[in-house]
Amino acid sequence: MLLQIIYTETAMFLSKKTYPSWRDIQDEFFDYNASLGPWEADVVTEYLQNGYPDLAPSAAAQIAELLASDCALLRLTFLADQGPKSAIRGHSPHTGEARRSGGRTRRP
Repeated sequence: MLLQIIYTETAMFLSKKTYPSWRDIQDEFFDYNASLGPWEADVVTEYLQNGYPDLAPSAAAQIAELLASDCALLRLTFLADQGPKSAIRGHSPHTGEARRSGGRTRRP
Protein backbone atom coordinates (compact mmCIF):
# COMPACT_ATOMS: atom_id res chain seq x y z
CA MET A 1 0.00 0.00 0.00
CA LEU A 2 1.20 3.50 -0.79
CA LEU A 3 1.49 6.01 2.05
CA GLN A 4 2.08 9.74 2.27
CA ILE A 5 4.00 11.42 5.08
CA ILE A 6 2.39 14.79 5.80
CA TYR A 7 4.14 17.50 7.78
CA THR A 8 2.08 20.29 9.32
CA GLU A 9 3.03 23.07 11.72
CA THR A 10 1.66 21.03 14.63
CA ALA A 11 2.14 17.34 13.76
CA MET A 12 3.29 14.62 11.38
CA PHE A 13 0.75 12.31 9.79
CA LEU A 14 0.68 9.16 7.71
CA SER A 15 -2.08 8.90 5.15
CA LYS A 16 -3.44 6.04 3.08
CA LYS A 17 -5.40 8.51 0.98
CA THR A 18 -4.38 8.96 -2.65
CA TYR A 19 -3.66 12.58 -3.49
CA PRO A 20 -3.14 13.70 -7.11
CA SER A 21 -0.63 16.34 -5.95
CA TRP A 22 0.78 18.06 -2.87
CA ARG A 23 -1.64 20.91 -3.51
CA ASP A 24 -4.55 18.59 -2.78
CA ILE A 25 -2.95 17.75 0.57
CA GLN A 26 -2.47 21.46 1.24
CA ASP A 27 -6.18 21.97 0.59
CA GLU A 28 -7.01 19.50 3.40
CA PHE A 29 -4.51 20.77 5.97
CA PHE A 30 -4.57 24.51 6.57
CA ASP A 31 -1.21 24.33 8.40
CA TYR A 32 0.44 22.13 5.73
CA ASN A 33 4.22 22.43 5.44
CA ALA A 34 5.37 19.55 3.23
CA SER A 35 4.71 15.97 2.24
CA LEU A 36 6.63 12.95 1.00
CA GLY A 37 5.36 10.10 -1.11
CA PRO A 38 3.41 8.27 -2.06
CA TRP A 39 5.83 5.53 -1.05
CA GLU A 40 5.42 1.84 -0.31
CA ALA A 41 4.97 1.08 3.39
CA ASP A 42 8.41 -0.55 3.68
CA VAL A 43 10.09 2.56 2.25
CA VAL A 44 8.16 4.78 4.67
CA THR A 45 9.17 2.49 7.55
CA GLU A 46 12.84 2.70 6.64
CA TYR A 47 12.69 6.48 6.16
CA LEU A 48 10.99 7.04 9.52
CA GLN A 49 13.24 4.59 11.40
CA ASN A 50 16.36 6.33 10.08
CA GLY A 51 15.11 9.90 10.41
CA TYR A 52 12.93 9.74 13.52
CA PRO A 53 14.34 7.26 16.06
CA ASP A 54 12.20 8.87 18.79
CA LEU A 55 8.93 7.59 17.35
CA ALA A 56 7.02 5.70 20.03
CA PRO A 57 5.74 3.15 19.34
CA SER A 58 8.23 2.38 16.56
CA ALA A 59 7.68 3.48 12.97
CA ALA A 60 6.94 -0.13 11.99
CA ALA A 61 4.32 -0.48 14.74
CA GLN A 62 2.55 2.77 13.87
CA ILE A 63 2.52 1.93 10.16
CA ALA A 64 1.18 -1.56 10.91
CA GLU A 65 -1.57 -0.03 13.04
CA LEU A 66 -2.61 2.31 10.21
CA LEU A 67 -2.55 -0.45 7.61
CA ALA A 68 -4.68 -2.72 9.81
CA SER A 69 -7.26 -0.02 10.53
CA ASP A 70 -10.07 1.35 8.44
CA CYS A 71 -8.80 4.87 9.14
CA ALA A 72 -7.08 6.79 6.37
CA LEU A 73 -4.98 9.07 8.57
CA LEU A 74 -2.74 8.53 11.60
CA ARG A 75 -0.98 11.15 13.69
CA LEU A 76 2.56 9.93 14.39
CA THR A 77 3.57 9.93 18.04
CA PHE A 78 6.97 10.45 19.58
CA LEU A 79 8.56 9.78 22.97
CA ALA A 80 7.88 13.38 24.00
CA ASP A 81 4.14 13.15 23.21
CA GLN A 82 1.68 12.90 26.07
CA GLY A 83 -1.45 10.78 25.94
CA PRO A 84 -2.59 8.01 23.62
CA LYS A 85 -2.05 7.95 19.88
CA SER A 86 -5.09 8.77 17.80
CA ALA A 87 -6.12 7.22 14.51
CA ILE A 88 -8.07 10.06 12.98
CA ARG A 89 -11.43 9.69 11.36
CA GLY A 90 -12.95 13.07 12.04
CA HIS A 91 -11.16 14.60 15.02
CA SER A 92 -7.82 14.54 16.78
CA PRO A 93 -7.87 15.23 20.52
CA HIS A 94 -4.11 15.96 20.38
CA THR A 95 -4.09 18.86 17.94
CA GLY A 96 -7.67 20.09 18.17
CA GLU A 97 -7.98 19.66 14.43
CA ALA A 98 -11.28 18.60 12.98
CA ARG A 99 -11.81 17.41 9.44
CA ARG A 100 -14.92 18.16 7.47
CA SER A 101 -15.69 15.79 4.63
CA GLY A 102 -14.32 17.35 1.49
CA GLY A 103 -13.04 20.34 3.45
CA ARG A 104 -9.91 21.68 4.99
CA THR A 105 -8.46 20.73 8.33
CA ARG A 106 -9.40 23.37 10.88
CA ARG A 107 -8.89 24.15 14.52
CA PRO A 108 -12.05 24.79 16.53
